[in-house]
Amino acid sequence: DLQNTISDVIKLSDGGVSNPVVTKTIDKIWIPSHSELGGSSSARVVKGQGEQYPVFTDNSSRFRTKVGESSGVSYYTRSSELFNLNCTIIVGGNGAITTQYNTSDLLGVVFGFCI
Repeated sequence: DLQNTISDVIKLSDGGVSNPVVTKTIDKIWIPSHSELGGSSSARVVKGQGEQYPVFTDNSSRFRTKVGESSGVSYYTRSSELFNLNCTIIVGGNGAITTQYNTSDLLGVVFGFCI
């Protein structure tokens, strides 16, 4: 049973624009952060939200589609944009990490887990 093989991991996340401090949580599933996806170190995000996963090397490695479709879908990361309450960090439909997006828009979510 997959659920019993998923391991706990420590994740580092920002507290959002109102609390831009890195906090530690223990999670079984998580939404990847800007840095875990290979985001630029010069982006306006709270630094220290995890190390880049080797699988995320370029836009094509971050590209995702809906089941049964071929066009790319944009999805949220768990990282906030600093200084802007209405923006968060997303991955665009082309796999590029984008540093601003209105958080009221409906986008996808991808999950990570360790077994």
